[in-house]
Amino acid sequence: FGFVSEYRNSMSLQGVPIPQSNAAGTLLTETGQSEHATAVNLKTAPNLQLCLAAGVCVNFIALLIAQCSEMVAVHGHLQLKSQGLPEHIDASTLGVDPKFGILFQNASYTNDVKLTMVDAVQRASRSAALPLGGGLLLFGVLWPFLQLIALLVVALSVQVGQVDSNTRRNLVSFLLPLSKWSLFGILFVSSAAVIVDVTSPQNHINVKMASGDGEDIRTDIGHVIYEIHLKCLPSLALFCIAILSATAMAHWAEQQLIAPASSRTPSESTGLLQEPSSNVREHPRESHDQSSGNTLPMALATAVLLVMGVSRTLVSIERSGISGKALLTSADREVSVLGMMKDMFSAPHLRVQPTVIVMAVLLLILVLVVPLVELILLVQVADRHAQGRSQKRASALRFYGLDCLEVFLVSTVLLVANLDQVMTNEVNQRCDHPLLNNEEQMDRVGFGHMTDDECLKESLRLGTGWWLLLAAVLFRNASWRASNGEHSLIISALSRLGGAIQACWCSVVSRLVSILPALLPEDLSLALPVEMNSWRIKWLLPTAVAANMVALVVGHLWIYMHVYVIVDVPVMHVPDAVLSPLNFIQTVARSFHAGAYLIALAVGLFVVVWPYAKLLSTFAVVLLMRQRRMTKDTALHLLERMNAVAK
Repeated sequence: FGFVSEYRNSMSLQGVPIPQSNAAGTLLTETGQSEHATAVNLKTAPNLQLCLAAGVCVNFIALLIAQCSEMVAVHGHLQLKSQGLPEHIDASTLGVDPKFGILFQNASYTNDVKLTMVDAVQRASRSAALPLGGGLLLFGVLWPFLQLIALLVVALSVQVGQVDSNTRRNLVSFLLPLSKWSLFGILFVSSAAVIVDVTSPQNHINVKMASGDGEDIRTDIGHVIYEIHLKCLPSLALFCIAILSATAMAHWAEQQLIAPASSRTPSESTGLLQEPSSNVREHPRESHDQSSGNTLPMALATAVLLVMGVSRTLVSIERSGISGKALLTSADREVSVLGMMKDMFSAPHLRVQPTVIVMAVLLLILVLVVPLVELILLVQVADRHAQGRSQKRASALRFYGLDCLEVFLVSTVLLVANLDQVMTNEVNQRCDHPLLNNEEQMDRVGFGHMTDDECLKESLRLGTGWWLLLAAVLFRNASWRASNGEHSLIISALSRLGGAIQACWCSVVSRLVSILPALLPEDLSLALPVEMNSWRIKWLLPTAVAANMVALVVGHLWIYMHVYVIVDVPVMHVPDAVLSPLNFIQTVARSFHAGAYLIALAVGLFVVVWPYAKLLSTFAVVLLMRQRRMTKDTALHLLERMNAVAK
């Protein structure tokens, strides 16, 4: 893979001048004229193509073997620990159905459903889960092979050294997203492993011995536990290795075969980046101000949305039916991205599997670390006068090719859309409905609270975290366009909204100043307006106000307290724990609902409303000074008054 450096050394030994690149990303000849050049030696290009073709063939065979082999096994385990009935008592005398005889003995039942990727597609189709089956077929089965075929075509048919800019642009825009979407299978299995993993608490077997006068005499003879989890087979590890190596080859081919990183212009790199317009090229200072001014807020908003998205609820799971009721308080749960990673590292059945640990690390890198590094590079790229800008842009493009936020969102949507349907269908096929929905028989063995018409009914819903991550993807794309000096729809809409809010708030503050002259000294009207065009007032203050507003919103919506109640009651249908999360908005709502109006008023006014009012008032006073509608002394007097009541 060190072919480029070897080529440059050989050219230097032959006395051939090595092309140098300027700040715009084009190569300069001896005469100073710019031209697009490739970094591949035509004499040794066949060796490079042969190496790439051999790697593609090896990955193709490994991927084919992994796809045809069983990758995962859905492991189901039912364990019965029973002391049995006393010797002088027979189950038939108690009216217990003979089929419940298994409850009076120690037993363990295991069932593994091993699946290939094609088997998963077929089972999804049999359950009428067409979106899930179609997504698995396209992205999990076909897409990795399409990526390898594309690499093979590049290796065998592209005339290295005779590729024009249009061909390079098309190949780059085709290869990088293709390599990103081939990671769909890894992210899909990672999410499914956490969602499918369930372990029931102990459901005690309380046999009714006698009844009378409204009371039952029962004896506890044991308990039942069931668990379902995903087991990763060796073929899944081979699949992950093949996908990761194919992705690495795609990035290497993009870097070495198509064009050197330093010689690519933004329009040649990806469809997200277009050539700057003519007015941007004619006015570099305006372009610099425009791109840097828009990119930093958009990147900051993307980072905030990303961090909030990975920590908030991604998927809400609700389980009912007999199997769901057997889970008691763990039937319903909320899963976040960080919660997924925590479960993969800490769940008893997942943490012992090395493949699951590797997938957890990949999930952390591809969904959180890579997007944040990409945003940092974008902010640096926005400065058009910075040194090494083209290299940083090329690095940002490569990180974009590994940024799997949208891939993860699509895999989550497919899981939420149809996984519950597939799970319900598979479990109901293995369930004895006539026995388990007999309330009288279930009550005789102490399972009356689990009686239901269905064995399992699972419901999945997208949580707030999914929508925050979707917003992060949109803002990330807007950041890319802003780094190129272009306006996106989001930036235009936010600019109009910000302008309207600014004008409205300035009008409110100016009216307050005009109707409250008694608050101001008389000699302040003689002061002259001041110029406030420094970067601290023009850029730093709005950014700080926006960051504080975001932090306030997060603080008001974030759970700041859990009211945790332990209930010690030996009754099966009473939960042993009650968890009540609270944030400040819920505190106001619950206080108002409980009739605690003074608490609701105090928290609502001083905790929720007052911080926003102080921030916006400070910003409005500065804006009025910049617009020469308020003197400096007047503004200072108002700020002192606001600081006095800020506590």
